[in-house]
Amino acid sequence: MPGTVLLADDHDVMRDILESFLQKKGYTVVASTNHGSNVVSLLEQHEPDLLILDLTMPGRNGLEVLKDLSSREYQTRIIVLTTHSEPAYVKVAFTRGADAYVIKGSHVRDLSAAIEKVENGERFLSASVQEAMQSTPTTSTARSTDEKQPRRNRAQ
Repeated sequence: MPGTVLLADDHDVMRDILESFLQKKGYTVVASTNHGSNVVSLLEQHEPDLLILDLTMPGRNGLEVLKDLSSREYQTRIIVLTTHSEPAYVKVAFTRGADAYVIKGSHVRDLSAAIEKVENGERFLSASVQEAMQSTPTTSTARSTDEKQPRRNRAQ
């Protein structure tokens, strides 16, 4: 069921493309920012169903934003959309509350699948990242049954 979205990406063109893509799928983009320092206040102001978050932004990077959000109560699902495919980034993003991790440049089906999965309370990981994670045996992004429940306060 389409809902509301907050876009956070430092590239205007990427935000425009995402907004067009989301609108075609029936979503409403309630706010958009190119600066990481604006994300938390925009999320609190608009309470979107979904946050699409880039990791590389001025001000506060996406991992810092995720850390800021981890101590707040909210129902927003978070999709990280980034160029960083390294397992360390993925692990930190999921540890800090991301629900999906999609690589920019992946097929648009990845983003569609990520949205569908997070709306159903599941996690999503781009195929290219899954391959990288599997080659790193000490890294795990699996969630327990408790973690699959909606998270209102990710610090608990």
